[in-house]
Amino acid sequence: MSKSFSAGVKGLLARLLKGPIRSYNKRKIRQIHQGRPFQAQALDPPSLFGKKILVLVPHIDDEILGLGQFFLDLKGKAEIDLLYTTDNRNGQGDEVRFEELKVIAEELNLHVIKAIDIPNAQKTSHLRANWDYFLDRIKEVLVARDYDLVCSVNFLDAHVDHEATCFGLAQALKDLGDREGAPPHILLYQGSNFLPYAWINRYLLIDEEDKKKLRKLSSVFSSQIFIEFDFYECLAQELARTYLHTEEAGEFYRIMTREDFLHLAQALDFDQIIRDYPFRFSAHHSFHKMVDGERERQEKYTGILQSLEE
Repeated sequence: MSKSFSAGVKGLLARLLKGPIRSYNKRKIRQIHQGRPFQAQALDPPSLFGKKILVLVPHIDDEILGLGQFFLDLKGKAEIDLLYTTDNRNGQGDEVRFEELKVIAEELNLHVIKAIDIPNAQKTSHLRANWDYFLDRIKEVLVARDYDLVCSVNFLDAHVDHEATCFGLAQALKDLGDREGAPPHILLYQGSNFLPYAWINRYLLIDEEDKKKLRKLSSVFSSQIFIEFDFYECLAQELARTYLHTEEAGEFYRIMTREDFLHLAQALDFDQIIRDYPFRFSAHHSFHKMVDGERERQEKYTGILQSLEE
């Protein structure tokens, strides 16, 4: 059986069975997170009004998947800069992706600084292969403005570009030291894998009106053929239902001081995370790959975080 024929059959089955698969996924999300002690506060958007915020984004569309509600609540009320940590050209879309990004940035009043000229990963990590150059590009942006908050996709992610972005930020901050104007706080957002329950200390709820806005924004990314955006809405809905006992959806983060962020980075192992997180979520039909061992992973990395807080 040819690969193309096999892929076609799998795609057809995924479409035909989407309803049952979605129901299965909802149950698994709840099973993974039910009974976990959850202590988080609602993020207070007015506390960020007038602030200068830098967001590190590995790939175009990661910003909406991880911070869509964050951007909606701060639209026109904070200065938000986006730094893309790869050039986004290794794969589908190419220039179309940047045209789509223009629409998103204009709609949300976001300022795109640039995309670092390192290819996004497919089979190999170009960020790790060009580590010093990558760090220098991050440091250039950090010293250009006195940011009040820096946001990054979090360490625990099966996509090596996501993981490298967070570790790269940590190394850049460490290299820069305690200079005047160093960002006092870091916000970690969810990327292609769950933030462990104990890592989450802030959230935003997403009401029905904002769900519609986020769907409209996601629809701009027509060149994205591998991500099912409604799967991410399903995740947001089920996590909020399980953690917060609400029918609204939720967006979840960890906010840390710069010092605590650097201590956490030092306690983590890049290559061990790659081994611990072999799969990421992107679509309803592939979510089952990452379910096995998820509770154990969350307990492991909860333990690492808690050991630093003792």
